[in-house]
Amino acid sequence: MKTMSRGQTSAIERIARDGGDLPLSFSQQRIWFLDQLGQGNASYNIPTAVRIAGRLDVPALERALNEVAKRHEVLRTTFPVADGLPRQVISPFRPVALPLIDLTGLPAAERRKHAARIANEEAGLPFDLAAGPLMRAALVRTKAEEHLALFTMHHIVSDGWSRGIFFNELVTIYDAFCKGKASPLPELAIQYADFAHWQREWLQGDRLDRQLSFWREQLSGPLPTLDLPIARPGAGTQTHKGSSEPFSLPADLTARIKSFSRREGVTVFMTLLAAFKALLHRYMSQTDLIIGTPVAGRTRLETEPLIGLFINTLALRTDLSGNPTFRQLAQRVKKVTWDAFSRQDVPFERLVEELQPDRDLRRTPIFQALFAFQSGLSERIQMPGLTCSIEASETGAAKFDLTLYVDETDRGLDGALVYRADLFDRASIRRMVEHFMVIIRGALANPDSPVSALPIMSEPERRRLLVEWNQSRREYPRDLCIHQIFEEQAARTPGATALMCDAESLTYEQLNRKANQLARHLMRLGVGPESRVAICLDRSLDLLIGVLGILKAGGAYVPLDPMNPADRIALILDRASVPVLLTHRAIDLNITDSAARIIYLDEEGEALALESGDDPPHAASAECLAYVIFTSGSTGEPKGVGVEHRQVSNYLNGVVERLGIAPGSSFALVSAVAADLGNTVIFPSLCTGGRLHVIPRETSFNGEELGDYFERHPVDYLKITPSHLLALQSLRGAEPLMRQGTLVLGGEASRWDWVGSLIERAPGCRVVNHYGPTETTVGVLTFEVPGGRPASARETLPLGLPLPNSRMFVLDDSLEPVPVGVVGELYVGGLGVSRGYVNAPDLTAERFIPDPFGGEPGARLYKTGDLVRYLEDGSIEFVGRKDHQVKVRGFRIE
Repeated sequence: MKTMSRGQTSAIERIARDGGDLPLSFSQQRIWFLDQLGQGNASYNIPTAVRIAGRLDVPALERALNEVAKRHEVLRTTFPVADGLPRQVISPFRPVALPLIDLTGLPAAERRKHAARIANEEAGLPFDLAAGPLMRAALVRTKAEEHLALFTMHHIVSDGWSRGIFFNELVTIYDAFCKGKASPLPELAIQYADFAHWQREWLQGDRLDRQLSFWREQLSGPLPTLDLPIARPGAGTQTHKGSSEPFSLPADLTARIKSFSRREGVTVFMTLLAAFKALLHRYMSQTDLIIGTPVAGRTRLETEPLIGLFINTLALRTDLSGNPTFRQLAQRVKKVTWDAFSRQDVPFERLVEELQPDRDLRRTPIFQALFAFQSGLSERIQMPGLTCSIEASETGAAKFDLTLYVDETDRGLDGALVYRADLFDRASIRRMVEHFMVIIRGALANPDSPVSALPIMSEPERRRLLVEWNQSRREYPRDLCIHQIFEEQAARTPGATALMCDAESLTYEQLNRKANQLARHLMRLGVGPESRVAICLDRSLDLLIGVLGILKAGGAYVPLDPMNPADRIALILDRASVPVLLTHRAIDLNITDSAARIIYLDEEGEALALESGDDPPHAASAECLAYVIFTSGSTGEPKGVGVEHRQVSNYLNGVVERLGIAPGSSFALVSAVAADLGNTVIFPSLCTGGRLHVIPRETSFNGEELGDYFERHPVDYLKITPSHLLALQSLRGAEPLMRQGTLVLGGEASRWDWVGSLIERAPGCRVVNHYGPTETTVGVLTFEVPGGRPASARETLPLGLPLPNSRMFVLDDSLEPVPVGVVGELYVGGLGVSRGYVNAPDLTAERFIPDPFGGEPGARLYKTGDLVRYLEDGSIEFVGRKDHQVKVRGFRIE
């Protein structure tokens, strides 16, 4: 799109070539500066490889090439430095060589591959701006009548329009020389150096201020950045190593794009740009987007026949707030585009100088993505008696994080997504290209659909995320309560040690009998199904007896941490409607207004001894509450999560299968039962004939004592938070806390670096990361850390893959699944989803929603509030909390 700028009246005139310094244009100055930063890399090379079939007159082609170089001073210009600043020096014409590389001696199968390698090497060879020359050419012969012509110019002396001029002139002069005629092209009235001088003189004062005022307003406020979640973690200082992913839009889709554009009064450029912005919006949940686009910059007739760097770059900022339809978005893009194109005279480099954006070596200023829509070059290269076609060649460089090129050819719309290879991997970019085409099809099929509802994934990809990666179904017994499973185990191994705490221990028979006696005592007090019984005890044998006794009475236990302040304990007792509280006399609860009846287990020994030790009748069913655990309240007030027996039983079976827990394994309990962290060891231990080591609080926080304990009593499974483990390990130095067994990390994000160090010091120790909100019953995802020191650019361990009968969905704000690598909120479904929050129906309805993806009848999803993304293998990675007012890569929280 080319427009004439208002107010341009002064003619561009030739200036004297008296040997004095000639100024660089604004664009040349910026390219020179970027070249210095990049230390002469190939980012700003403009390569073209033309395959020529037919009888080529090589001498005529070389003469034509030299004639073009003679006509355009810019092709003979270099940029040496004087006093730290570049100057433009035009050298007298010297013949340009056209070296011939003959590959006809190679086997036929190798010639094209060898020629392509030569083309890519030539395209990626840097220029020396100070020494020149800044145009190169070579000819590769692959057959007697087939050649690959390679032409490379530096961007400081050329641009896309110039490339068209170069080939038009080359073909015209070549045709004349083949016929024995002189060049038919007239002498140029002005040269690029004249334009550069004129631009410096013309663009200043009021004329500049009028245009700058628009851009100051357009780019006011904080400038958004392109933080794509598919970017490789740990990418540091910006490099220019690049690659590209080509694609073609099918003919039917091209026709529909053109039809939509005509109906809506927009250009194909605007329609494609709207689709690109819609795609980025869906990837980042960002409503403020800036994408750059190049314009020819030839707003005067005198500049049209010149080779040189005229191209300018415009920053197109679009507001996607309010969830517009695609039709509305196209109109927003239209307005932004027209406004920008009518103020295109301000060079981008002058705009950067004016705005002074925060500079970050990892990013280009103002925008990090570019969209370029261009006419096909291949139609213009028509040499007489020859068949010519453009061959793909890569410089191996990328100027921006992403550049979307779309080329309108006689075949339709061809494109390529060029990307920084240090920032993105090819699989992610290939997927992004597929999503671009899917979103275009969806937008054209339903332009009145909100952008948030447009399809982004193909049906096979969507099915993989929703169905294939959620095929975790297992058939476990669903009709047993958790204490019934324990009773069956106690009957199988009555003499095996069930619990150890300090010098005390209980066999399964003893533990079952004591729990039965407590259960019958509680039943006499009216405890039954759905009764909530609080238990506030330090880690001890009585703690586990109390938990099992409450369950056997048919009630649900409500664990309290004795270390909690009195007001939290009182709040929990009130909100859970607790009629009975189990504790020890030595624990000072300091509660005065609770209606709960307090039973001191350390004083009830005689009364309990009078009760029968036989299993009491089963009053509860698998659908009854097993426990109510209150959340920490870190994201609001504490909430009591009600978990049923069938959900605990499902977790028990799933974690035993995933961790490979063998009957009779040993476990250590080092965490408070008031959080569900301990349930990873309590029930898998007591329901599989294992030995549970109940570690007193003092020992569990003393690294030396706990490590010595594990030396005397090696355990097979330890569940612990990373911060707790790190604190313990810091006290032991290089001495590992555990030398063998399985270490299960949970409750917090785990870092790769220190986990790797841990594995180095204890290579016999297996490490598993375990994730799950209380609302979905202890845990739903696991990731087993590979052996050896893990090598990963990611900071934290992945959360992993779903446990049996768990279903994971990574969704956007419209409850649509997001692609691999894109950040969304984690929703958990399956048999582990708990009943909800006790005495809080409104909050339960808000956080537990109907499952829209084909779960069992009545199935629900829990909205975790955790921001995550899928990795390539289907595992899930934690990114952050949605309710934290921060910006994480690829997901802006407003």
